Amino acid sequence: MHIELATDPGEPSYHRTVGHSPELNQFLRDHGVLVVIADYRGMDGRGGFDLLRFTTADGADDLVFDGPRNLQLKAMFRAILLARDPGWCRGTGSYGGFRWDIRSDCLTHRHCVRSQGRERMIGHGV
Repeated sequence: MHIELATDPGEPSYHRTVGHSPELNQFLRDHGVLVVIADYRGMDGRGGFDLLRFTTADGADDLVFDGPRNLQLKAMFRAILLARDPGWCRGTGSYGGFRWDIRSDCLTHRHCVRSQGRERMIGHGV
């Protein structure tokens, strides 16, 4: 998986490769999935993923794919989220999502923090 990380739009990004999910990448490729979208939100100590969507070459969006694979994807995305923002669902919370382009094996993370009536968007190319 190709990873790009930028914590601020004005900050340069850097790249690294993560090889912790090649079997998941291959499974998705074998099933014609081009893009995986996972959206989350949380506040007051509770939160989770609201959406897990798979887009195939014909443009179809599937909401349910495979139970164990869905859990594996959510666990992978949650680990990245917790590593970046351990308190993501505390207080006023936050929301965001991941977009995994299977063909280029590039994962993008958008994250928006709620803070006293204001919101701050952070874009990450994971």
